Amino acid sequence: MRHLIQNVRRSILATCAVLVTTALVQAEPVTLKVEPNDFSEVKFISTAKVETFEGTTNRIAGSFTVDPQDLQAGIEGKLEVDMTALSTGIGQRDGHMKENHLHTDEYPRSVFVPKKIVDNSFKMLPDDESVSFKLEGDFTLHGVTHTIQPDVTATWHPNQNLMNVIAKFSVNLEDYNIPLPQFLILRLAQEQKLEIRFTATVD
Repeated sequence: MRHLIQNVRRSILATCAVLVTTALVQAEPVTLKVEPNDFSEVKFISTAKVETFEGTTNRIAGSFTVDPQDLQAGIEGKLEVDMTALSTGIGQRDGHMKENHLHTDEYPRSVFVPKKIVDNSFKMLPDDESVSFKLEGDFTLHGVTHTIQPDVTATWHPNQNLMNVIAKFSVNLEDYNIPLPQFLILRLAQEQKLEIRFTATVD
C-alpha cells in the first residue's frame, strides 16, 4: 500500500511539473501581423452642425508583439494607415480633403506606435474572451506626433493564432496642424472620432 501511495504521489508531481512547464512555455511574447483585408477597417466620423459624414479605408498594416499571459511586460510594434486610401463616398470631397487638409502627398501615412497597456484590472488576456483597456502610444498624423490613449477591446484566440482588436479615440484637427477653413466650420467637425477594427494573426 505504501508503494502504491508513493507511486500516486510521483504521478501527481510529474503531472504538475508537466503543467507548469507547459504554462511557462506558453507564457511567451507573440508577434501578430496586421494586413489590409475585409476584416480591417479604419473609420473617422465627422459630426458638424450642418453635416455628418464618415470616411473609411481598410489599408492598415503593421505588427505588434505582446505576451497574452503577461500584459505588464509591455507591447511593441507599429501600425500604419494609408491616408491616400481614405474614402467618404464622394470623389470631389475626397480630393479636397486629401489635397487641402490632410496633404497626403506630403504625409501619406498616419502611424501608431504602442507603448504600454494602462488602466486595466487584469494581468493577462483570457482565452476567447473580450477584455477592454487603454493602450498608450504615440500617434503621428500630418507630421505631428502626440501621445494618446485609445480605448481598446481585444479578444485573443490562441487556438486560431489570432487576435480581434477594436480601438476608439478622438483627434482634434488643430492639435495636428490640419487646417480648417472658416467656411467649413459648420460642415467639418474640429474633433474627429476614429474607430479601428482589425484581425491580427500570429506571424
